Amino acid sequence: MALLVAPALLVAIPLAACTSSSDCSECEAERDALKDTIAHLQNESTAFENDRDALESALAAAEAERDALRAELEESQSRYIDAAGRLEELQTAHENLLADLQSSDLRNPSWEDLKRFLKEDRTDALQYKPGEFDCEGFAINLRDAAARRGFRSAFVAIGFGEGTVGHALNAFQTTDRGLIYVDVTERDSIAYVEKGKPYGTIVLEGVKATYIDCSVRPEAFWKQPLGYKQYGGSLFAYAYYEDYSARWAFCDASISAYNAEVQSYNTAVEAFNWGMGSYSYAQLTAWSDRLEAWSENLSALQADLGGVQIASLGTVDTIETYWN
Repeated sequence: MALLVAPALLVAIPLAACTSSSDCSECEAERDALKDTIAHLQNESTAFENDRDALESALAAAEAERDALRAELEESQSRYIDAAGRLEELQTAHENLLADLQSSDLRNPSWEDLKRFLKEDRTDALQYKPGEFDCEGFAINLRDAAARRGFRSAFVAIGFGEGTVGHALNAFQTTDRGLIYVDVTERDSIAYVEKGKPYGTIVLEGVKATYIDCSVRPEAFWKQPLGYKQYGGSLFAYAYYEDYSARWAFCDASISAYNAEVQSYNTAVEAFNWGMGSYSYAQLTAWSDRLEAWSENLSALQADLGGVQIASLGTVDTIETYWN
């Protein structure tokens, strides 16, 4: 950057020779006037130099801002070029996918076809290895196995919000039951996926239209024979998962009530054995029979629910589906 240089002031002061006292007075007055002029010019020179310094600082700041904007522009242009290239790749991949779908000989299975395939397939028996073979590996393996079977399926990626680990599963568009999500990570299960709601899974054996009725009070679940209920909606809609979860909640509540009843029974038996109880032998026997029936009912209910309750991984935030 070029610097502005102020010219030095060179002032020649002509002095007239004094010929008399009055002439000397005039000379001194002229000299004083010239000194004032010099002082004024020096002040102006200092002000000019200050202005020059301020201008140089402003120029330097402007040049720095220009350089920063230029760098930002170059970075934006680079990002734009990268994004344009990525968009072109995605468009090409999309076109190729559409072409593959049009030429694919894979078919959509029925629900019975899908259930039979899941029971025969062994993907769920593979060993889970964090960072090496996780849910994504299970989903890819099942997708490929389904393709070998001649079934069309999808790889599904779901997210649970920023800063969380997502999950991978599969989907099948069945001919008779519509879209069915499948999760085979360590066990065959049907998944229930809806944005804004907890991710749900039910073990394959627990998905059924007819199941044990849980409309009685949890503490009265000892009566036999057990009643059964027919579900009227879709087994693969989210409402079915909510109904299933309510039955597990009933089971847990009934188990708690059963355990409390067992403690009361044991206390009564101990008192009876010491000859201090208020219950007769016949009453205790009837009580024991009731507890045994209750235990049998709870075991039947747990089996009816599939034997395993799978905890939710989180609330679904995003769903991405990729069909083969």
